[in-house]
Amino acid sequence: MAEYLYGSAAYNFGTAAPAEVPVFPEAPVKEPVPQVVPLPREGELVHTGVTAEPRSRVQVSLFVLIFIPVLLACAVLLLGSYMRLNTLSNESASMAKELQQLKTDHNRLEIKYESTFDLAEVETYAKSALGMVKAGADQTTFVRSTEGDKAQILGKQGFLANWERKLDGFARRIQAYFS
Repeated sequence: MAEYLYGSAAYNFGTAAPAEVPVFPEAPVKEPVPQVVPLPREGELVHTGVTAEPRSRVQVSLFVLIFIPVLLACAVLLLGSYMRLNTLSNESASMAKELQQLKTDHNRLEIKYESTFDLAEVETYAKSALGMVKAGADQTTFVRSTEGDKAQILGKQGFLANWERKLDGFARRIQAYFS
């Protein structure tokens, strides 16, 4: 039966007997064999043992032949779309500036236009030059109708006109549904 050691007794180096170290026989040493290489004579070709064989052709897979041009085409298209986007953004910014300038000009011209017509001047001109007078309360006539107003649009007559109207109504209903 094996003995078990507990506590610090496991580390009592003074009482334990040293184990025997196994001795292995030494392996025989082979001495290198010198190789004699004769020196080449003058004008003699030296053969190094390396033969120059023609390189084998590198085979490229069909996947690589298709993938690389497609990848390059996608890169070119992507760069082109970025350039187009940049151009359109610049154009949009310049158009927005131009639109703002046109709105400013429109407001300025509208104010100038409205200031050219003085209603007092128009009334004076109408009275003096044209001989016009203001209408009195007894000279105003109103028309009252008990029925509602009605309008009829006259257009193409016939079979095709009816189908055009129906197709137009159908297209408007589809457009109203999706918007």
